[in-house]
Amino acid sequence: MIVVLAAGNSPVLTANPFEAVSTMTVTIVNQLTGDLDFASPQSLVAFALGLTLFVITLA
Repeated sequence: MIVVLAAGNSPVLTANPFEAVSTMTVTIVNQLTGDLDFASPQSLVAFALGLTLFVITLA
């Protein structure tokens, strides 16, 4: 969750290191917060991103 705070919770990715960016963790948090059920396509995207982040971490 510290990544969410550090990245500024902004869905923008630029080449400028001084601009706010979005990370995979921010996207997962944005997809899973709210009143959505876990069977919705948006939550499936969040779980796919989590699995991808896990595989990258293990590699």
